[in-house]
Amino acid sequence: MNKIYIISGPAGVGKSTTSKGLAEQFDHSAYIEGDLINHMVVGGYLPPWKSEESSSLIWENIADLSINFLQANKTVII
Repeated sequence: MNKIYIISGPAGVGKSTTSKGLAEQFDHSAYIEGDLINHMVVGGYLPPWKSEESSSLIWENIADLSINFLQANKTVII
């Protein structure tokens, strides 16, 4: 059974490095980088800390990607 790992913390503490390293430990894994999802919105962009709508959209997209990867038998690291 595949799992989802969520790595969280303040800026600059090594979340991305840790997440990528963790993802490499699995034979079948996917790494979802929240900042990349956030930066997909260009026109009308508002930072997630200024807009509940932006924050919700980011997490909805992360959830949908996670489901897709789990259905493809991947362990997901966010």
